[in-house]
Amino acid sequence: MHDDPTPHDINIRAPCYRLARSVPACWRCGAAAPVFALALPIDHQTLEADAEPEPGAAAPADSWQLAGFEAWIFYVEYLPHSVRRQLHALAPRFRYAYNRSTDGSYWINHCERCGTAQDDYFLHCEIGGVFMPATAEAAGLIELRTIHAPFVGSAAGYSYDPPFIASMRRL
Repeated sequence: MHDDPTPHDINIRAPCYRLARSVPACWRCGAAAPVFALALPIDHQTLEADAEPEPGAAAPADSWQLAGFEAWIFYVEYLPHSVRRQLHALAPRFRYAYNRSTDGSYWINHCERCGTAQDDYFLHCEIGGVFMPATAEAAGLIELRTIHAPFVGSAAGYSYDPPFIASMRRL
């Protein structure tokens, strides 16, 4: 895991963030398995890499863009110590680990009972997945806790304007 991020490690930032929680069944053992995700408020920013320079031209600078919508982030590769500390306290089974199915390391949920990784693809990338609810009722099973602290991180997955986010429970 990166301990000292470089400017290119960080591609998202926000004045605060949300820790989402739901309790689906583990895909392996079937036990109730609390899972967590990171959500960002409307005023978060994403780092946009500028286009490749023309031959002989100076490289353009990357720029921060205001999102203007809420978003989930997943396949999270880097979090600073302050965010990691919050996650260890509130979501100890959501931790940085290697995942054989993606052949990479990122922040991933693990079943409390059997320890099996609960892959982000099935939580975030399929309609009807835990954090991609298909109905307002399914969204109502998700709890959102706002963490009033600055957020920076590096994520390979990004889902903007989540469906039914208004139906999710605020803590």
